[in-house]
Amino acid sequence: MQSTAEFYAVVTQISNILKIAEIYIRKKAPNLSSNYIKRKIIERENLGETYVGHKTIILHVISTEITANFCLYLFLLNIAKWESLYSKKIHQVNKVMIICVNPKLTTPEFKFLLKFFNCRPEQVEHNFGLKKNEIYQIK
Repeated sequence: MQSTAEFYAVVTQISNILKIAEIYIRKKAPNLSSNYIKRKIIERENLGETYVGHKTIILHVISTEITANFCLYLFLLNIAKWESLYSKKIHQVNKVMIICVNPKLTTPEFKFLLKFFNCRPEQVEHNFGLKKNEIYQIK
């Protein structure tokens, strides 16, 4: 089973968040091109809001080209502007979490991630057999 890894970085000079993401992802996954990484981030950004509040965005690179799942946590010393492709709003950001996963890998931390990302609320009961207003533990 592939293991997940977490990486932390403090960034001081670069304010372009996509450039920051690309630099750090390529350190862990050098086989991915800069354009490919940006395209995957933008694909996911178009599906839903990545700004989660508290000056934080969560970006995603979901690709079978990733050989091991990992997360990057980037702390920006200066506030950067992030324009959401989904909502068209501009957010002030100083924390960026980037989840990089291969949907074919089944590490426990990310086992249901792709299903979760691709699921709409009205699909939950049908696709997963869950009842509304119930709490379930995923094993």
